[in-house]
Amino acid sequence: MTGPFYIESLARNGDVLHRHLVPGLPIRIGRGYDNDYILDDAYTAPNHVVIEPDDAGGMVMRDLGTRNGVIHRGKRHAVLPVDGNTVVR
Repeated sequence: MTGPFYIESLARNGDVLHRHLVPGLPIRIGRGYDNDYILDDAYTAPNHVVIEPDDAGGMVMRDLGTRNGVIHRGKRHAVLPVDGNTVVR
């Protein structure tokens, strides 16, 4: 998969609060300033997840060993396949 990609932060009602353009993979997400997408959230680790290509040509979100993890549809995931409609907490 090639970029660019967009990462969106959503309000509880689903409205887009922020939209950020990322040129390509991997995409690092966390609270630290060295990430591609910075989340200003007390429950987010400094280096929380990375979105990277998988062997099948898609993308996966991989938790980087955090305490709070990645929640999708109410379940915690260490590795989660993602597409343009995947919403995580």
